[in-house]
Amino acid sequence: MSQENVELLDRALAAWNEGGVDATIDLYAEDAEFDISTVALDYGPSPVGRNAVAQFYRYIEQLWSHPSITPVEDIEPVGPHHVVVEVSVRGVSEVSEVEVEQRFVFAFGVRDGKVAWGGLFRSRGEALEAVGLRE
Repeated sequence: MSQENVELLDRALAAWNEGGVDATIDLYAEDAEFDISTVALDYGPSPVGRNAVAQFYRYIEQLWSHPSITPVEDIEPVGPHHVVVEVSVRGVSEVSEVEVEQRFVFAFGVRDGKVAWGGLFRSRGEALEAVGLRE
């Protein structure tokens, strides 16, 4: 199961880079959640539900024109249902019109071949803790 989870996240990242939210969101479960509680985003509570996750991703697309997500390391399976990967997120800030790059760690939980849970974290340790593991 863990290899299928790695492949799902690989497809999700490729889809995002090719077509953004619209190319990616069908890979998410209807009741998907995305945890943004550990990053300082001026957005509000973490989105719950596929439509809310899509709305959050559209917010990111508005902040950063043409954002791309590139894995910095291999996508790592952690347990039977989760994957973790450090990524570089690049885009042009809509405010300053300057290219911006930030590094984050994504953690994703998979259920029935769909992303059921995701999270954006500042460190691998935070991501692992969010899925119930420790570094």
